[in-house]
Amino acid sequence: MARRVYKARKGSGFTDSDAAVIGPELHRITSERGGQDPHQIVEEARRESSPLHPYFEWDRAKAAARWNLHQARTMYGAILIRVVSIDRGRSKQVELRAFYNIVQSEETDSGVAKRRTYVTFDQVRQTPDFANQVIDDAVREIALWRARYLVYMGEGVFRTRFRRLMREIGTLVDSNGRPRTGSRRRRRAVRSR
Repeated sequence: MARRVYKARKGSGFTDSDAAVIGPELHRITSERGGQDPHQIVEEARRESSPLHPYFEWDRAKAAARWNLHQARTMYGAILIRVVSIDRGRSKQVELRAFYNIVQSEETDSGVAKRRTYVTFDQVRQTPDFANQVIDDAVREIALWRARYLVYMGEGVFRTRFRRLMREIGTLVDSNGRPRTGSRRRRRAVRSR
């Protein structure tokens, strides 16, 4: 069997060093038991000798506060709005996220501070910087999806459909997941709104 190298997903809050500890342990536990759910992983991690133990917050007050923040983020991500879109003279209803997580710059005494915040769909439409961030996030998600499914291009039953799909995606992003020139043109269009 091929040697596994575990890495942390970008933005996960874990480092590759963490993944090198967590990945093999989750793999061991899951393989030994033929599957596992998060409750069982928490129980396994309770033992102070468990390699997973330091990756959990065991102080109940701190854990509750983190959970409440997670719930608030989940609420923002869960809410959609239905809008009527006019395309070539025909109206059609589409569902979109109601709130977007963006980086907002603020003037402070010591310069410009950046912080993550949630804004409404209307704020995204009206603020070119916010719109560009949403477009960039979409392009990054497409690139990540492409990287995740690229392996299927060599598999018989998937080959034809995935090749065609990957070619289409390739017109949007380069091999590093950055927007191609056409995407930059869209960004300029957003700026001029």
